[in-house]
Amino acid sequence: MTTQQLAKGKKDHKSNTQEFLSGKLAQVDIGRIEKEIQGLWKSAAQPDAVGAKQESVTRACAMNLILFSEDEDAEKAAGDVLDDISSRHPCRAILAIARPSLRPSLEAWVSARCHLTDSKSRKQICCEQITVRGEGTSLEELASVVLPLVIADLPVFLWWRSGIINLNRVKPFLANVDEIILDSHRHAKSANFFADVVTIIGANDKSRPTQAVVSDLNWRRCLIWREAMALSFDDRQGRVPLSALNQIKSIDLAYTSSTPQQPANQAILYVGWLSSRLGWRFERASKTADLLKLQFKGKDTPIEINLRAVESGTTCSDICSVQIHFSEPSLPLIKITRDAGAPGVQVHCARAAAQDAPLGEHKMFRVDQASESRLIDLELETCDADRILEAAYRSAAEIAAALKE
Repeated sequence: MTTQQLAKGKKDHKSNTQEFLSGKLAQVDIGRIEKEIQGLWKSAAQPDAVGAKQESVTRACAMNLILFSEDEDAEKAAGDVLDDISSRHPCRAILAIARPSLRPSLEAWVSARCHLTDSKSRKQICCEQITVRGEGTSLEELASVVLPLVIADLPVFLWWRSGIINLNRVKPFLANVDEIILDSHRHAKSANFFADVVTIIGANDKSRPTQAVVSDLNWRRCLIWREAMALSFDDRQGRVPLSALNQIKSIDLAYTSSTPQQPANQAILYVGWLSSRLGWRFERASKTADLLKLQFKGKDTPIEINLRAVESGTTCSDICSVQIHFSEPSLPLIKITRDAGAPGVQVHCARAAAQDAPLGEHKMFRVDQASESRLIDLELETCDADRILEAAYRSAAEIAAALKE
């Protein structure tokens, strides 16, 4: 090799390293992904790899995050979300993309995700993103490439950012995952969603001693409605006593949906939470032109929950309002509402006979308008099983099955 060729090789190598650190995707051989990454990091550790004006690069990794997507724009959209998340949660991010094709192929790319610790020192904290795209291949083949890439002894989160989920699809990943992150909002048109997830939870129990945790971004979105309901029965705040829970006669719940006969999953999940926590037994469901009626049996009395769709053009969340009626005349009507564009919900207690006369204080529960990446941040902070969510899913699955009939 001549001196000129050697110099050119060093220049190309340095250029490849700089492109890697800048976040540009570099295609690599599917069988040499790990080796290519190690080589690029080794090169990046050299003093002249990042330029004279920059300090050394620090590689950081606290977890593995696999994002599974079938979206056409996954490379850009999902990649941007992963870049945002990695700035707060240094991780090995693996974007696993599955698409149909008549010509099967598996391809891979790698890039670094670097963020300055401060503007003065210009020190960079970096982690890596690996993109694996399977076209016309099975999920087993895709998983066989993705799973060996996870860093051992670090938690593995699988973010299922796809509109279709069931045990057969998740199973290739299941044994190697500590938490599966779902978003029931993405499955609004799937009548079997809750039942499919309950099956996955049940399969977890049998597959290994430490089961994968299941979480739902929509569960976090409706936290404000769950808190408002719970705090409505706080007599220390001048509202109704906790014993009034046994006097609930009916609940009216309004939700947004483009298809009124298919209620928003957030609404079903909320009802599943409420019925499972209060020990209500689901009995039947019926439909009218603009109303879905759910019948439950409480400890001593029947309870009816009416689900009504409102215009889908509204800017409020899936649940828009909740009204609680009691069988005891002395108890007030509780209204939990949210104004379009408002950052929280309002709780009103009013006498049934004079609903314009408020009882107790008016309360606004404030919450941040959480983005998708911020909700993921919260999920990545813990990997504990949420038994209340699992119970809500089982109740929601029973309700959804009855509504499908």
